[in-house]
Order: sequence, then structure tokens, then C-alpha cells
Amino acid sequence: MLEMQTKSKMRCDRKAIKREFSEGDLVLVVSTSKPNKLAVECEGPGKIEKLLFETNYIVSFEGKKDQNQVYHVTMLKPYHKRQEMVDLMITEDISDVEDMDENFPAIDSEPTLFDFQEIKESSSLNDKLNEQQIQELHDLLLKFKKIYSNKPGKTDLVMHGIQLIENTPIQCKPYRISPRQTEIPKTEFDKMVKHKIIEIGDSDYTSPMILVEVAGRDSRPCIDYRKLNKITKTQFFPIPNIEQRVETVAATKYISVLDLTKRYWQIPLTPNAQRLATFVTSFGTFRPLRMPFGLKNAPFTFSKMMAEILHGYIPVIVAVAGNKAVIPCNVTAPLQEDGASMILWYRLDNPDPIYTLDIRKTAIKSAQHFPSPEIQDRIRFDVSVHPPVLIISSVVPEDAEIYKCRVDLRRSRTLLLQSRLEVIVPPHEPIIMDEYGQRLRGVIGPFDEGSTLTFICDVDGGK
Repeated sequence: MLEMQTKSKMRCDRKAIKREFSEGDLVLVVSTSKPNKLAVECEGPGKIEKLLFETNYIVSFEGKKDQNQVYHVTMLKPYHKRQEMVDLMITEDISDVEDMDENFPAIDSEPTLFDFQEIKESSSLNDKLNEQQIQELHDLLLKFKKIYSNKPGKTDLVMHGIQLIENTPIQCKPYRISPRQTEIPKTEFDKMVKHKIIEIGDSDYTSPMILVEVAGRDSRPCIDYRKLNKITKTQFFPIPNIEQRVETVAATKYISVLDLTKRYWQIPLTPNAQRLATFVTSFGTFRPLRMPFGLKNAPFTFSKMMAEILHGYIPVIVAVAGNKAVIPCNVTAPLQEDGASMILWYRLDNPDPIYTLDIRKTAIKSAQHFPSPEIQDRIRFDVSVHPPVLIISSVVPEDAEIYKCRVDLRRSRTLLLQSRLEVIVPPHEPIIMDEYGQRLRGVIGPFDEGSTLTFICDVDGGK
């Protein structure tokens, strides 16, 4: 019987939590509801006056100090008082109060100013560079200080447009906000007008501005484009695969990370998109000149632009038709104790490898070579040089393509290197003709001094 009681108690106490209170704690008391005896409600808050034994407490209520009662701990719950809001706070030194930061893409008043001493300390440059190298770095950053500007640039590669699936105008009234809230976006919008991010204007399409206030964060203005997005035609651009991106840079020794300044604001809007994306506030109507946050297809435009920019960073190998092309591939493992086990070459337009080097059971110099049967007479992989190179003989225009070298390592992540092969096709032999269209060969003439000669050079072919 005792064993059964022990097991039953263990099952009941499995999710039990020990509840304790101290003198002065505020609690809620669970009691039956007066209208309905089967329902329960909480009274309070009450104040813990004293602990009786281990589980009983004396609780007093405001206005009922003469009616203190004893309650079991199971009838008590901790009372959490709502945090009081402070409407006004006065400090002795008003300069210590920091200005409110909207946490909105803001434009710095000194966009090219940077603290080199802070960079020096945060990066521990004294431990890595000597004084001359530190000074050279300082001069370099100072020379190109505009690159670190907090003021967004403007690209000419792409413009963001908006296509609608229906032509019903979206006309929204501004949301009501308090005078205090009005000053927050108004100050920021004045800066945006000054730097030509937006302009004062009007349109038959208007979306409202809303001020988002989150506890623990600064207020930030946002544009409510939900109605406009509902009638906007969806555009899709695939997000780059992170594993493929890691494989692309895995073979490099140094990796640089660049953070674009207010990336969306660097993309201009088409005139029609400016008209459709106009937003209205309680203090005016504004037309965005750059791509704002919140538009449905903004990620599509930005991803497409970045793909076009990064597309040009693939190394380019140039070869002349009829000659040979040499495409390098660095097969050195990032770890000294690691090494390659398999090297495969691919063309971007072909899922099957065009060349395979098997090093799983031997050294690289005595590895087995497996060229693709289609071009085995024109292709070979030379591992006697550093870095090893893929050699394509008797290059033809169809060889122009992106070539990928995949290096499977024994321990580390696979390396993936890409190179673009461009083939120059020389033109045919030029044909020299006179003004009558007769082809000229060998030595021509004689001509009298002062004679006027007209020659026509006809060249075709070439790429």
C-alpha cells in the first residue's frame, strides 16, 4: 500500500512547481464566483503579511485590513503589476538625454565621416600591422572615403517598375497620429526630400503612412502598401542557393564582405511606379523616387540586380579560334593535412562532366584521367603545373561557355571554381578594291603625284 501511495504521489507531482511567497509580495486569491458558484474568479491584489507553517499565508487587502484571512498556497497566484508609462522625465543635465532615433533608413548629416581610431582598436591593427602599414591603410581609406558614405548612391543598371492586374485606383486617407508621432516621420521625410529619395507631389494612387511603435525599440515610419500589393502582378526571381555560394568562395584565401548602404534606396523607380507608390501622411503627399520598402516585387528587383552585378565577376579566359585555351583550377586544399580525392570539369550547359581526374587511390601525378568521349581528342588536364590547367586544343566558337572545376576534398567542403571562356573568331582575309569595285592585288600603280585615290576595304566574318 505504501509503495502504491509513493508511485501515485510521484505521478501527481511530476509537473508540480514549488510556490513560495515573501512578506510584501502581491498575490491574487482564487475564490468562487458570486453569480455562479461553479465558476472561479480571482480577487486582489492582496499583500502577503505573514507566513504560517509551510503552506499557509496571511493575506491582507487594501481597505480590509481588519479582515485578514489565512489562505493555502494553492489558492494564491503571483500578481504582476503592469509597467507604468512615464510621460515626462526631467534630468539635471539635459545634454545627457539622447535624441530619439527612428530606426528608419536614415541619412547621416556627415555621410563620409569615419573614425579610423575606432577601426584601429576594434580590429586590433596594432597586433597585426606595423606603423607604416597602418598609415598606408589610413591613407587608403581616406582616399576612397566616399565608398563608406551613409548616403545611398543611385544605380543605372535597373529601374523598379510596377505592373497591375487591374486598373482600379487605390486611394487611401492618412491614418490619424498624435502631434508627438507626427514629428518623428516629418523630420526624416525632410531629409529624404533634400537628398531626392522622395519628392512632394500628388497622384491618383495613394497609400497611407503608419508609425510602428514596438516596446524596447524606437518608432519607425512604414508605408502600408497592402492594398497596392493585392493588385500588383507577382514577379519571381530565385534566391541564390547558400551552399552553392559557399562552394564558390571556399577556394579563396580572403573573403570580403560588403554591406550596401540602404540597398533599396539605390534603385530608382520608373515614372509609372512613382505614381503608383505615392503615399499620403497627415502633413502632405509624397512621391518616392527610389524603391521603398514594402513593395511586393522589391526583393525581385534587388535580387535580379545583384545577380547581374555579381555575374561579371567570373574570371574570363580569352582564346582565339583554332588555337588552344588554358583554364586554371586551384586544387589546393585549405587545410594542410587535407587533399583532393576527385576533380571534375563541367560545362554550364551540360550536367555530365567533360573531364574527370580520379585521385582516390593514388597521387595526383599518377591519377587516372577520364575525358569525355565527345571531345577526348581535344582536351587534357595538365597537373604538372601549378595551378593545374584544363587545355582545350583547336578551339571552336562552340567552346565558348562557363566552365566549372569541382574539387572533392577528403575532409573539407567541396571547392567549386568557375571561369568563362570567350572565343575570338578572326575575320576572313580583307579584300582591297578601287572606287569601281575592282579587286586590287599585289603592287598597284604607278600614280601621278597629287592624284586622288579611293580604296575600299571589305572584311567579313569574325566575332
